Amino acid sequence: MAYGDAPDTPLIGDWDGDGIDNLGVVKPGNYTFYLRTSANNQPEATRTVPYGDPGAFPLVGDWNGDGKDNIGVRMGNTYYFRTSAVTDAAEITQSVAYGNGDGREYPIVGDWNGDNRDTQGIVF
Repeated sequence: MAYGDAPDTPLIGDWDGDGIDNLGVVKPGNYTFYLRTSANNQPEATRTVPYGDPGAFPLVGDWNGDGKDNIGVRMGNTYYFRTSAVTDAAEITQSVAYGNGDGREYPIVGDWNGDNRDTQGIVF
């Protein structure tokens, strides 16, 4: 399945909580996420979500434990997590400063304590 263009960053997530991961991309020029919300074998339905600034590091995770993956970004040493579903029109974001943002850190996310919520991490 073709999705996105050459400079796009590919993403995978269960955007609608149906238990099936779908494709997505973030376009670096305008920092807009394009998330396929239909099953991969169905006619395409895409949610377009502007989020972050050029140069931000894109993230995917279930930030609030609702069973739906959401988008996020790391800019400098601050993580921004969209906690409202990408299928919702209203945006709710949480932010947390973590690390020093000096360019030597690689942002990662995971459910580190088994509470069904992904949170930030860094590796050097």
